[in-house]
Amino acid sequence: KQWYQRRVAITAGMKGKLKGMHEVTGECPNPGKDFGTISQLVSETATTSICFSAEADCLKFASKTVAQEKTLLMTLNVGDVIKITVNSEAVVLGSMILKDIIKAIES
Repeated sequence: KQWYQRRVAITAGMKGKLKGMHEVTGECPNPGKDFGTISQLVSETATTSICFSAEADCLKFASKTVAQEKTLLMTLNVGDVIKITVNSEAVVLGSMILKDIIKAIES
């Protein structure tokens, strides 16, 4: 129970930080890849770590850039169409990562 309360507090605190970030969204058809394959592709493409998600068809990832330590958060809603949301402190970074992830999934 203590872990759950701590997790909720962290999640609630992060929502405020997202307001200052840029959001880029996109989607691509799911070529029949499972969660494990998609997770591996995203982790390798964007050098991210997978995070806990309470939603059934949702994958979440987070990382920071090496040079400037810019935060990068990604959410993938997986179904027949994969809906991708990238939140980052830099607009260009989010757009580049979104394009790279779509290419990796479609290939």
